[in-house]
Amino acid sequence: MRTWLVTGASKGLGAAIARAALMHGDRVAIASRQMSPAAPIFAEFPDTALAITLDVVDPQSIGDAIRKLDEWGGPIDVLVNNAGQGMHGAIEETSDIDLRALFEVNFFGVAATIRAVLPSMRARGSGLIINIGSVAGFVANPGTGAYCATKFAMEALTEALRKEVEGMGIKVAMIAPGGMRTGFNNSSIWQASARIEAYHSTAGVRTDDLRRNAGLKGSEVGAVAAAIWDLSKMDDPPSHLILGADAMQRIDQKLSHLRSQLELANPLIEERRRYGNGAACIDAAGIGD
Repeated sequence: MRTWLVTGASKGLGAAIARAALMHGDRVAIASRQMSPAAPIFAEFPDTALAITLDVVDPQSIGDAIRKLDEWGGPIDVLVNNAGQGMHGAIEETSDIDLRALFEVNFFGVAATIRAVLPSMRARGSGLIINIGSVAGFVANPGTGAYCATKFAMEALTEALRKEVEGMGIKVAMIAPGGMRTGFNNSSIWQASARIEAYHSTAGVRTDDLRRNAGLKGSEVGAVAAAIWDLSKMDDPPSHLILGADAMQRIDQKLSHLRSQLELANPLIEERRRYGNGAACIDAAGIGD
């Protein structure tokens, strides 16, 4: 029996992940700011589901939640960073306040929760951290640029963390689902502060479509949760679990585009090298990190 902490787990994908783990006999702390939507789960699993009020933007709340969980089910074996917030609006429509608030939830909250659980995992030499990203962490689109930026940042954090804890017994994986039949793009979505008519045909058209189809298109959330459960049992989980035909197609298109850019870059570098105008300092094999 493992002990899970799933953030943002009172509804949607988080609730489905929690239910999958509970159905397989594990203990799950269902963490959220609002617990009432998860009432049916607690009724079904009264002994193995724990309600924890947790606000990921509040470090004190994170610490209190982990201490409560330690007293109830022991140290955390599996952390699922699922809590997140969406935002609709073009980049110019998005204020600094909008952007910072979104990063507090989707990035800084994730980083703070990870830092809070890592000492115990390192001491025990075991643990699994699953970050719920998105295809939006690979491919950015109009109208959701701020949200995509937070998921791109989470992608970098996860990739670096996986390399940092290698050999410590801690596993790290990133989940990148495409669209799911949840209410994510519905009434709970944040709207950017301004509305600029010039962006209606790009950002506006796309976000209108996202709201109109919220909960109607994409993968079934239970199937996504089942795939995440399967990953949690792997001895060597993949760095990325890309779920959904739309996610696979969009990422493949992005990779094809990047390959085409690589094919353009080397001839340009060689051309400048040939004429000796200072480009020799660029390593033709690639630029480092």
